[in-house]
Amino acid sequence: MTTGKDGSRKFWDAMMLLDYRGTSLGRVLDEWLAIGIAVLSVGIYLMTLFRLEKNFLLVILVTLLGLSLLKRRQEILKEKQRPALLKNWRQFNYLEKIIGDHRIAKDLRLFHMKDWFQSIKEELSGEYRKITKDLRWHKMIENIFVTLALVLLSLGAYLRSIDLIIQEALPVSEFVVYVGVVTLITQALMNFVSQVTALNVSLLEMDAYAEFMKQEPVFNHQKGLYVPNDINDITFRNVSYTYPNNQDASIKQLNVTFKGNETIAIVGSNGAGKTTLIKLLLGLLKPDTGEILINGRLQADYNIHELYDLFSPVFQEYIAFTFTIREAIIQGYPFDEVKYMKVLKESGLDEIIANLPDGDESRYVKEVHFDAVQLSGGQAQKLKLAQALYSC
Repeated sequence: MTTGKDGSRKFWDAMMLLDYRGTSLGRVLDEWLAIGIAVLSVGIYLMTLFRLEKNFLLVILVTLLGLSLLKRRQEILKEKQRPALLKNWRQFNYLEKIIGDHRIAKDLRLFHMKDWFQSIKEELSGEYRKITKDLRWHKMIENIFVTLALVLLSLGAYLRSIDLIIQEALPVSEFVVYVGVVTLITQALMNFVSQVTALNVSLLEMDAYAEFMKQEPVFNHQKGLYVPNDINDITFRNVSYTYPNNQDASIKQLNVTFKGNETIAIVGSNGAGKTTLIKLLLGLLKPDTGEILINGRLQADYNIHELYDLFSPVFQEYIAFTFTIREAIIQGYPFDEVKYMKVLKESGLDEIIANLPDGDESRYVKEVHFDAVQLSGGQAQKLKLAQALYSC
């Protein structure tokens, strides 16, 4: 899988297609169904229309040609606007996520940030309207064009039908039927063009998902070296890493060796590369240059999934899973009561659980379970520590 700026772009392009049902992957089946219905409707109405006036087909075809050109222009505009829309979507999506996070509610109140966030939201909405201005203008032209076409075709149908009635070539009883058919076939054909255009856009957008899924893996997902139970040493040899869009390297030409059974504290100022070092060690990032060796063998030679079993990290930020406290600690591993009780004591979580009404069967995600307990930041960190200890 591609890393860096290009990999990030492909990831967010794919995510934009999966975010909700209205995106390409969600609506493509609906579009195929709508096309099938439109084709069936057109077939039925055409047979009726041939009995009234064949020249109407020429008018309808001209109308459809004009509509197709307008739709094609909209398709080009959408493709041109996609990068800007993707950026706007990412920013708006992040803002919605932040606003909905209960952990920052206190910051919003204490620092009077509500109006600030609202102004950012309005600014993003304004950018969206600016980006889509040309597309909305073309949509308006399309609506005017379709309305005029329907009016002209309906007027033509009325005049032709009246003429045929005068010539006694059309029974009065069929007048309303034929007039209605002209309008219905026009609408059906226009719907067909719209759905074909929409499907084409959806299929083009789905190329982004296919592009993301077809990427070559960055890490080794195949059978690799046997992952050792005991670590003798981990060596960073001339390792450098620079985050996408950054000019300066977070880690540059790092050479260090960690011995087994050592307890090491890594201390440094903000931005010194502490977190980056840990992510490289865990295999979450791949060095731009240099090598990482585990017991003298390249980290890249190990299967990445087996490599993850070597580590039990506890990060500053945590994600709360919608399980009970016990389920969150065990994480699907076989239950070992002796180990479980030891982990609770070592993490300090045993005293917290003892004061909860439902003990370790308590749920702790209030967004999902209204009767869930509210863990403090420190208590949540102890829960994460318990998770890490249990997975060892």
